[in-house]
Amino acid sequence: MNLTKRLAVAAFTASALMSGVAGATAQTQQMPDLSRAEMKQIFVSCREDYKRYCSTVEPGEGRIARCMADNRDQLSSQCRTTVRNIFMK
Repeated sequence: MNLTKRLAVAAFTASALMSGVAGATAQTQQMPDLSRAEMKQIFVSCREDYKRYCSTVEPGEGRIARCMADNRDQLSSQCRTTVRNIFMK
C-alpha cells in the first residue's frame, strides 16, 4: 500500500476515534471510498503528523492507523480539520 493510502487509512481511523464513530477501531482493513483528490488532501494535511509520530512504524495490519489514533491529541489542527471535513460530510 502506498503512503497516500496508508495515510488515508490512518487519518480515517484517527478521525473516527476523535469523533466517536461506532466500530471504527476495527475497521482499518477496509479502505474508505475516497477520491484521489481526497487522498491527496489528507496526505498533504497529515504528512508532517505522520513523519513526526509514525514514520518509524512498520506498515501493515493497521499499525500506522493505530499510531495515528494513539497520537490523535497531538495531530495538527490542519490534519484533524481536513480529515473531519472529508469524512464527516
